[in-house]
Amino acid sequence: MRHPLIISALFLLFACEGEDPSKATPVDTDDTSAEDSGDVVDGWSIQPVDTGDGGVQGRIGISPAGQRMVVYWNPVPREDGICDEVTNDPPPRIRYELRFATVDSGQWQTELIDEPTIAFTPNGLDLTFDADGVPNVAYTGGAPSGQYCGSNDAYIAERGAAGEWSMTAAATESGQSNTGEPASDAGFVVGLWPSLAFDRAGVPAVLHKDAHFGSLQRDDAFRADMELALGNGGGWDHVAVDIGEGAGDFGQLLFDDQDRPVAVYAVPVDSTKDPRLGYWAARQEADGNWTRIYLHAGLPTHRVAAGFAPGSGELVVAFYSVEDQAARLRRLPAGADFDDSGAWSDELVASNRYDEGRDVSLAFRSDDSVVLAYHRCVLLSDGVGDCNINDEALILAEEIEGGWDIQEVHAVQGQSCGRYASVVVDTDDRAHVAFTCDGNGLYVASEGG
Repeated sequence: MRHPLIISALFLLFACEGEDPSKATPVDTDDTSAEDSGDVVDGWSIQPVDTGDGGVQGRIGISPAGQRMVVYWNPVPREDGICDEVTNDPPPRIRYELRFATVDSGQWQTELIDEPTIAFTPNGLDLTFDADGVPNVAYTGGAPSGQYCGSNDAYIAERGAAGEWSMTAAATESGQSNTGEPASDAGFVVGLWPSLAFDRAGVPAVLHKDAHFGSLQRDDAFRADMELALGNGGGWDHVAVDIGEGAGDFGQLLFDDQDRPVAVYAVPVDSTKDPRLGYWAARQEADGNWTRIYLHAGLPTHRVAAGFAPGSGELVVAFYSVEDQAARLRRLPAGADFDDSGAWSDELVASNRYDEGRDVSLAFRSDDSVVLAYHRCVLLSDGVGDCNINDEALILAEEIEGGWDIQEVHAVQGQSCGRYASVVVDTDDRAHVAFTCDGNGLYVASEGG
């Protein structure tokens, strides 16, 4: 068994708002042991969660009681008759299973949450816990309508004490946000790429993408909105975060120390007016308006991760940069101006050997150091292209003084491995990572055995 360890330098740059940050060149390393290793790194245990139909887009969480839980999609669709909600030439109804897994007596046990109709492929999910430690899952649910054969509402599923799930629709129509813009208020396909968070009072909020009619191709993509549904003690208030210019993929919702909602998300299309393609962040101010900042100009191909450091309150945003073929971090110190591009530091996390950083996820140790988990794709020497199953791996990058400690957690020669990484850190400072490997098998790697 080999123990690959790569140290790469920390690169600190400053980017102007609306401009693509300068590309940093990773420092070379003398350690080449990670190149061919297919072994599990010492100190990690790998547990299978669902290796039958498998699982993708997994999200791992640890309950206040310390129990590990994972929510994920079964990637194998099921045809279920005809989508009879569609009146003109109804297509087949395609369902995907939304699954939940938790540990019981040392073994992972899975259960079905829902099996919504999906028009194309599942568009994200989220897992978090309410004030009582109850797991809640955000996803796109509800029945098809109009000419769209797919679920099109922002749903929350809450797990009961007996393991049953109850569903609540947080948003169902484009017009609920009432932007005053006809193109933004028209339609009903909402709830895509949902993210769920609770404020300090325990009020739920769901960040989601509004794609209006969902299948008008260019118009729906370029006119999409990023919206927020906020619980009001019996119903939901709806506000638009980013109106009518394509926003909303890979959204993540946070609340800061002043209980202000902070949204981090991608805009996958470019505007004919101003540059929009890339990653953005937005914060709702006391007057209800949203302050936005353009974090990175470039094609957003994978989900974004964000979190507040528990001690310092620093906001850290991580994403995969296609241009750099590496994970990129933007950081905003607590108290700095949110919309001041110069206040956000910019750095790469890279080994200088691989195209890596896809499906990046982040967490914090108790000392505020950042822990990243992500997918390694292919050697840089092979150029830009498809991943190589002999290079792919699950990687953990841990912030250390002066740089990053980058280690291979799990790889299997001849198999795609490390996709859809999702990391959490428990109260003992141990990292746990859910990831997809071995076809579409779902696994959890736990630090310290």
